[in-house]
Amino acid sequence: MEPTNRLIDREVYKDESLRMHLYDEINDLTSELSTKLNLLNSVLSEDTPYHRNQVPFEFLKSMHNLSESISFLTRDTIFERQSEIKFRELEQYANSLERKLVNYKKLGKDSEVSLAQCKKLYTKSKDESNKKIHDLTTSLHGRLDEIQLLKKGLSNEKDITNSLKTEIDRLKYRLSIEVTQTESLRKSNDILRQQLLKTQDYSNFLHKEILKIEDFPLNLKISNLISNETKQSPNLNQTINATSI
Repeated sequence: MEPTNRLIDREVYKDESLRMHLYDEINDLTSELSTKLNLLNSVLSEDTPYHRNQVPFEFLKSMHNLSESISFLTRDTIFERQSEIKFRELEQYANSLERKLVNYKKLGKDSEVSLAQCKKLYTKSKDESNKKIHDLTTSLHGRLDEIQLLKKGLSNEKDITNSLKTEIDRLKYRLSIEVTQTESLRKSNDILRQQLLKTQDYSNFLHKEILKIEDFPLNLKISNLISNETKQSPNLNQTINATSI
């Protein structure tokens, strides 16, 4: 069977309001009793023969024991034990916070190292980016110069093309003139060919006529024939002249 004080402590521990009330009462009684004991001790400790003779030693001893018992009982209440538990909990919590602080410091140090590495990588990446930008800018300027040269070359080629086009147009015009002249010459040749054929036919006719006429002198016959034919064909002289030409 549990002791009575433990049962009382358990019941008191369950009821918070009662526990706080008893705690206040005990504090008040302890303070009052301590005051009275101090006063009594001060009176009993007067250094006079009368007081030393009037106060028995056993009484002083019992008063001292009573004071110690009260102090012991006050310390041994559930409230003191609860405060000790809270102190231990707070101490454990403080230790936990200290461990967390150590971990946070370690994380902070690791973070500083990581930050330094990140800064180093960032600086390296920035330098590489600046170098690439410089190279690209230089290449771009080179490409722009090439484009300007190409534009200039295209402009020259355009001028050459325009000049060639003008020359081609001029040659086409001359060709058209040559074609026209050639066509005119072809027509003239056709006319001359026709006249030549007519002259050839007429020459054959004359040759036949000359062969028929044998009684007259040759010159007279030819003169008469030419005279007669001239009268009959006024264009004969033109044909003969054209044939001679």
